[in-house]
Parts: sequence; structure tokens; C-alpha cells
Amino acid sequence: MTEVEPERELYLAVANSVVEDLFAEPVGKLLLKNRRLKLIAFDPKQEVIKQWIVPN
Repeated sequence: MTEVEPERELYLAVANSVVEDLFAEPVGKLLLKNRRLKLIAFDPKQEVIKQWIVPN
């Protein structure tokens, strides 16, 4: 994707429950702490974005 459209930013979209469960685990906390991932947490039932998690 970076070679074709380098100006685009990629985000991983995951259900809000995944953020609450997986990223509460030690490995998930480490990924968030190190700001390695750009995440969008969404509610699949309501079809709304709950949280943007971006590196600083």
C-alpha cells in the first residue's frame, strides 16, 4: 500500500470489545504503550466509531 499510495495512513479497525479484552492483556498494553499500532475501535452493532488510538 505504501508503494502505491504513500500518502494514505493505514489503521487497524477492531471491535470495541477486542480493544477492551485483548489490549487489557500485557502484550496488548505493550503495543499501545509503544504506540506501534494505529487503531480504530468501533461498535459493530451500532456501526459507530468508539475510539481512535493513534501514535504521537
